[in-house]
Amino acid sequence: MKQPDRCVAELPASSVTYNPLSISTQQYHESVNPFMANDKRIYFLLSQAQHKMSLQVDRALMQVSGISGPQAGALFYLEKHDGCQQKDMAKGLRLDTSAITGMVERLAKKGLIEKQRSEVDKRAFTLHLTEEGRYALARVQPMLDQFNEHMLDKFGQEKLEHFCEVLTELVSLGQKGCFLPSNAESEESTPSQ
Repeated sequence: MKQPDRCVAELPASSVTYNPLSISTQQYHESVNPFMANDKRIYFLLSQAQHKMSLQVDRALMQVSGISGPQAGALFYLEKHDGCQQKDMAKGLRLDTSAITGMVERLAKKGLIEKQRSEVDKRAFTLHLTEEGRYALARVQPMLDQFNEHMLDKFGQEKLEHFCEVLTELVSLGQKGCFLPSNAESEESTPSQ
């Protein structure tokens, strides 16, 4: 028996079958999930999208490579910045040091990275991608390429470019601590140095 495409919403048996000539897209979405139709709660929608995407992508990454999305991000960072210190990786991945410490320990335990004593600062460690880490990245990259291609097919180039611009601006707001109006106002009134 053929499995239904999980990316296509299935209507409950009591709902009207979607016929583009008989009901609007809004009516269709309301029939599939009345709570999500025309929802304008930006924080909620971003949280839902991020959560569902992370679950699906992490599950697929674990199947092909045994690592999660954040761990893959750390390995990709090391691929370009081999020999960096943990604090540099934390800054590059925009994570706090406690999150990086745990991630580095897990990746080292899996044999995907090595920690070596820094020759410059004997108190610090440098991080290096192992051959096994490179092999894990080689398994991850095609899956991430498929994800990007799938998003392009679903939304089109123009929509995705605009979405990426908006996400980049959101990240910038977050880095400045300006998601809430009171923070944005105080940021604007603070003189530049």
